[in-house]
Amino acid sequence: KMTFQYYVHNPLLFQRRKFDIRMWLLITSIDPLRVYILRHGYPKVSTRTFDLSDLHDQCTHIRMMLDPECGTDPDDYYNSFEDGYPKSTASPVWFHGLAAYVRDGSVMRLADNWPATE
Repeated sequence: KMTFQYYVHNPLLFQRRKFDIRMWLLITSIDPLRVYILRHGYPKVSTRTFDLSDLHDQCTHIRMMLDPECGTDPDDYYNSFEDGYPKSTASPVWFHGLAAYVRDGSVMRLADNWPATE
């Protein structure tokens, strides 16, 4: 098994951690195309804070949410979030965590981090 992907060196972070968002959609028709997308997603936040000094630490860069390989106690993990763990992207905790990161000046303009491709 192999996965090829572009590694983003300056990712958007949630409370200093990498994350991905699981989204669901339902395709009910191809012609005409009809797609329904759930309005909110479910974030999966990295077990450890983001640090580029060790690219081999999979618990920081690849493995998410309490992967047994990372040896993190669930209570310690969930308590490590200042305002609690975000259960969905509709949660105020989610927006507060991203807003604090942006306010702190850690992020360049989004367009600089995620260039459009045509």
